[in-house]
Amino acid sequence: MAEISNQKIKKIKKGAHIAIIPGICATILGIAVIYLHTHHFIDNFVLLVIGAFSIVVGPIAVIFCIAFLTIYGIKLGNKSDSEGYIVSKELEAPETVYIKECSTYLTPNYMVTLSTNPRYIRYSDMVWAYEIRPEFQTFLKMTFLRIKKRDGHTVTMAETSPGNYSSDLLYRIMLTLKEHNPNIEIGYTQELKEKFRKRM
Repeated sequence: MAEISNQKIKKIKKGAHIAIIPGICATILGIAVIYLHTHHFIDNFVLLVIGAFSIVVGPIAVIFCIAFLTIYGIKLGNKSDSEGYIVSKELEAPETVYIKECSTYLTPNYMVTLSTNPRYIRYSDMVWAYEIRPEFQTFLKMTFLRIKKRDGHTVTMAETSPGNYSSDLLYRIMLTLKEHNPNIEIGYTQELKEKFRKRM
């Protein structure tokens, strides 16, 4: 675990902003090619295919980037969302740590996972944390932590990319969660499953 650098979040947002530009350019190119073909200014099949491709992919890229930035704005740092704003500020705290392998931050009061669906959970809301590796996966060995909250809901956090699979890393993260909240149960057993099934 390394000390946090808030540059990662800035790079992600900057990348999404930059990605909008090619999307807009592709859309304009597609419209121009289709227009010119329709009015018989060009009659090249290859250009027509490129234009059709651009007019489909361009808007999708723009919509995706806007949606991506909106998710980050709402979930991490939107001042109208008081808790989200607090989380955003905690990401800059000197005691916050960043785990690169699973794009996860451990702030003084929250666990934050940054991915295509950024989310956070307060340590005090956690009651159970355990590792999951879906059975359908073979050589990829992608894992994540499943966190059960006091309200009975479960949240998926700390997904590892295929090349960063480490059961030991996830176990150390769970131990850190327990340091923040000693009441958290860690690890999966049938007894714990029954315990929380009855409680919820």
